[in-house]
Amino acid sequence: MTAIVTQLTTALLDGPFETPLWSSFLEGLRQAVGADYATLVCQAPNGRLDEALYLLAGDATVENAIASFRRFGYPDNPVRRNLAEEGQLYTLAEIRDREFDLNPEFFEELTDTIGVTAVRQMRIQEPSGIDAWLSVVRRGPDFTRAECRLITDLGPILRGVMRIYVAREHDRFAAEMGSDAQR
Repeated sequence: MTAIVTQLTTALLDGPFETPLWSSFLEGLRQAVGADYATLVCQAPNGRLDEALYLLAGDATVENAIASFRRFGYPDNPVRRNLAEEGQLYTLAEIRDREFDLNPEFFEELTDTIGVTAVRQMRIQEPSGIDAWLSVVRRGPDFTRAECRLITDLGPILRGVMRIYVAREHDRFAAEMGSDAQR
């Protein structure tokens, strides 16, 4: 398990320099826990879901995920982050039961139409308030304790990497604005 954590940590650190972002990390995590797909959704404070950054590895597409959210009316509603404790790993049932502002029809499509049987999702909050929602999804048996522990152990590393990424993007934006002002 230590080798897997090392590989995934390296992939997390390299992620901001990949195109698409964090593709090696998401694919490595997906394989490590035997998920059908892994996602990372980064959302600004009170941001709309259709303005979020969607990253995905596996047998689904970002376009299909966004289309699913749009079908259920989420672009106009920011996710209620206060319903999800930062760093806590949630199951599909816990997500549904805590009512993270999600339409019940969304869960019906997820389970009945797409065939999802197991989900683990964790919200990581970068100090500026940007949320990173890390999820793994299966159409098979539930995730094991060891697989859940792996995901949970990656949370603090993801938080640090997100902090570096956000600071880097802020600096890049400030530099571009300065160049534009000089011109």
